[in-house]
Amino acid sequence: MTTNAQSSSTLTRLKVKNIDSLRLETRDIQLTYRPDIDGLRAIAILLVLAFHAFPSLCPSGFVGVDVFFVISGFLITQILIKVDPNDKSALLTFYSRRVRRIFPALIMVLLSVSVYGYFALLPNDFSLLIKYVAAGSSFISNIVAWQNSGYFNKSTELAPLVHLWSLAIEEQFYIFWPVVFLGLRNRLPFNYLKHCIAILLLLSLSLCLVVTYKDQTQAYYSPFVRAWELLAGAWLAHRSLDSGKLFPTGRVKALFITIFAVASLVGSSFYIDKATFPGVWALMPISAAVLIVAYAQISWVGRFLSMPMMVYIGRISYPLYLWHWPLLAYLRIENPNPYWLGKLSALAISFS
Repeated sequence: MTTNAQSSSTLTRLKVKNIDSLRLETRDIQLTYRPDIDGLRAIAILLVLAFHAFPSLCPSGFVGVDVFFVISGFLITQILIKVDPNDKSALLTFYSRRVRRIFPALIMVLLSVSVYGYFALLPNDFSLLIKYVAAGSSFISNIVAWQNSGYFNKSTELAPLVHLWSLAIEEQFYIFWPVVFLGLRNRLPFNYLKHCIAILLLLSLSLCLVVTYKDQTQAYYSPFVRAWELLAGAWLAHRSLDSGKLFPTGRVKALFITIFAVASLVGSSFYIDKATFPGVWALMPISAAVLIVAYAQISWVGRFLSMPMMVYIGRISYPLYLWHWPLLAYLRIENPNPYWLGKLSALAISFS
């Protein structure tokens, strides 16, 4: 009888401790707007635009997409941390907000590209375009791209919607991560949650290293291979709540760290070997993005990223990403070797 009573008492204490940790999670959580993150978005989208329009000048600018993955994982997990795990409508609210943010601009791009493609493309090419339209609207573009070609193949330059593969990976993460995250929150003390995120991150990273060696196309488009990049941001978001600061440190140390991180990110946009990407090379832009998000807000790098022009470009990075590639692709369809002025014009239109 005594043993049973002790066991019951221990269980009760554990339950109370877990409930207290859940309360701790949501107390005084303020998701303050960080303009420096929009500035980091600006760097990411500018790298992507430079790579797509002028690959010889920025041969590895595709790493901008990896920076977006880190930012998305960080911001989405911050939102999920604030969600009351006992609120049954929380997931529905989360998904409805994602739909309202993603679909209006996406539908406009899909319709415009389809109408123009009807007149500009050959029947076989138009059939493939419609396949991408269907995939883009259901967030499986990465699977279609995986089946049709590698990202760095010449043929992708003429596929107006192939760039939606990254949006698909983000949305696949957004669909499953809230269920996993909130499920773990309901079953684990909050402090243990970061260990679970770290384990998932390492499993995905290990898969990335193995699959890149065996099949680069699969590695590039697989959501399981790419998940660690978003989970790096998720881990950082948990860290920000767990410690009260991302990584407590002095301003001088933060300055040197962020300068090193920015230099690494810029360097990775020029020197990464795309023939073996993502793989171990992806650690470079991902680590840089994590360090910038962690330290920029307490250094002058954060002030640079928070400049109005940087913030503006970051805030329109989503429509910029959606529009720039179809414009460049149709330009190349009309003229296989377009002049630099034509490509600059396409980029300028995507800003408008």
